[in-house]
Amino acid sequence: MLQLLQEQKKQEIENENISLWLFGNGNCVDKIEKCCEEDKRIKYFGNVSREEVLKYQRQATLLVNVRKDKDEYTKYSFPSKTIEYMASGTPLLTSALSGIPKEYYDYVFRVDETDTETVSSKLEEILNMPEESLEEKGKMAKKFIVETSARHLHVSREDFETLFGADAKLTNKKDLSQPGQFACAERVTVIGPKGQL
Repeated sequence: MLQLLQEQKKQEIENENISLWLFGNGNCVDKIEKCCEEDKRIKYFGNVSREEVLKYQRQATLLVNVRKDKDEYTKYSFPSKTIEYMASGTPLLTSALSGIPKEYYDYVFRVDETDTETVSSKLEEILNMPEESLEEKGKMAKKFIVETSARHLHVSREDFETLFGADAKLTNKKDLSQPGQFACAERVTVIGPKGQL
């Protein structure tokens, strides 16, 4: 994110309608606060309540969660922010990570490289799209995430038969927006030392 702040300053972008909102805490706060002083379009809110963050997510034009895929810990990660941002109904720009299933990329904007020039170019492209297109992208992402990420289970045929019996078949409860996919009526309760889900 600091690279984007520096690139914005270098290019001296004059669009007063674009602002960057940053939330949270970390080891770059001093640098972010300095950028805020130099460019009033950059706003740093620090740590705020979850309710306030969610409110700002819904107000935003675009949410950004770009990470380098070169680091060992990000190669196979699935950032929880991906689900949170998609569920907000606001479009998301994310980086391509090995841990994110390919079908998610139909519902978000993505960059394959995370260098400043690539990300800046993609941001400019997205922010120049018609507002209706951005709203539709956000709505599609929300619909997808609500249909697929609520507590669900992926099992092999062998495991399915162990759970439900050798002759068991899936019962289509509701078709999903992805062709050929559906939510099924079968349920599994997982019981552990801290309770069940």
